[in-house]
Amino acid sequence: MARMKHGPYGPIVGKLGLTVGYIRLGQPVLRMIKHPTHKPPTIKQLAARARFKLVSGFIATVNHFTNISFKPLSRKYVGKTAQNLAISVNMASAITGEYPDYVLDASELILSKGGLELPENCAVELTGENLRFSWLGGNGIGWPYSTEQVMMLAYYPESGRALYIAGGARRIAGEDFLPLYPDTNNTRVTETYVETYIAFVSNDRTDVSDSLYLGPVTLV
Repeated sequence: MARMKHGPYGPIVGKLGLTVGYIRLGQPVLRMIKHPTHKPPTIKQLAARARFKLVSGFIATVNHFTNISFKPLSRKYVGKTAQNLAISVNMASAITGEYPDYVLDASELILSKGGLELPENCAVELTGENLRFSWLGGNGIGWPYSTEQVMMLAYYPESGRALYIAGGARRIAGEDFLPLYPDTNNTRVTETYVETYIAFVSNDRTDVSDSLYLGPVTLV
C-alpha cells in the first residue's frame, strides 16, 4: 500500500489565516505570522540578538568549512542545516564577556563535531609563508583511517577573516601546509597572529572528527 508522507491533501503551502506554511529541507513547516510591534526590545532580547550576530558573522566567514564539518551531524536532525548547528553549538560555548561587550573565545570555538578519532600529536608551526600542520601518521595506519583527510583552519581575530582547507592531505601523510598568502600577488597582511584549528574528514564525507584548537601562532 502506498504511503502518503504528508497526508492525502499534502502539506500547507502559503498563507492560511494567521499562519503560513512552506517546505524546508523536505519537511512541512507551519508558523504564525509575525505582527509588527512598537515595544522597545528588552535587554535580554538585545543580548540574544548580539550573541547571534557575533556567532553567525563568524560562521559566515567559515561556512564552506563548517558546511562539510557539521554536515554529518545535521543528518541526525530533522530540519537542521550544518550552518544552523554550527551557530547553535558555538553560541553555547564560544561567547565570553557581558552585553554589549561580547567577544568570541577562540579557544572554545567548535569548528567540527563528529565521531572520528583525532590522531595523536597534532601540532602547528610557522614555516616560511605557510602554517605546517602535523600529526602522527605513518604506514601503521590501517584502511580506511589512512584515507581520512585533514581539515585546517587559521582565523585572524584582528581582521575577522579566515583561511582554510577543508580536504587536505591524507591522514597517513602526517603533515600538510596551509599557505598564509594564497593569492597570486603574495600580498602581505597586517595581522600579528592567527588562531589555528585541525580536524579530519572521512574519504566519503559521511563522518568527521571533533575540531582541535591548536592555539595562536605569531606571524610577526
